[in-house]
Amino acid sequence: MGDGSSLLAALETGQIDAYQLSPPTPYVAQAAGFGTVLIDGPSGDVPRFADFAYTGFAANREWAEANPEAARAFSSALNQAMEQVLADPRAAAEKIVDRMSAGDLPVLQQTLEALAPALSEDGCFDPAAVQSTLAVMHEVGITGSAGDPAEGVLWTNAYNQC
Repeated sequence: MGDGSSLLAALETGQIDAYQLSPPTPYVAQAAGFGTVLIDGPSGDVPRFADFAYTGFAANREWAEANPEAARAFSSALNQAMEQVLADPRAAAEKIVDRMSAGDLPVLQQTLEALAPALSEDGCFDPAAVQSTLAVMHEVGITGSAGDPAEGVLWTNAYNQC
């Protein structure tokens, strides 16, 4: 279907009846009056998603291995930003609202508050969450196999201070 904007347009025009995507797009549809959030995964509506890796950042493995200081600096910057989000989602939303495409402070606040409990407090991957995420993705047919949850195969904490 495309990205969040495409899904919102399709829902608003009646081309689709529903979609699944993490915040903020469901909150945007609800705030605009043409959508209703049926299941709010990050808030715990679905127990199977309680231990789920909602976000991750990817880099080319060869680049990261050749540039470990840059990878660590990137990770450190993300961790500092995450600390701010977790400490005060409303203040964090106010700092970044002008850079977000929707520019809607209440929706951005709602998004950060909803996602905060589902995010890593220290930027580190939890092996159990990775395994749970891979299992769910396989169970619903996103992946052909459950994948190998071992560190170094699909994920690493090598560039975090874990």
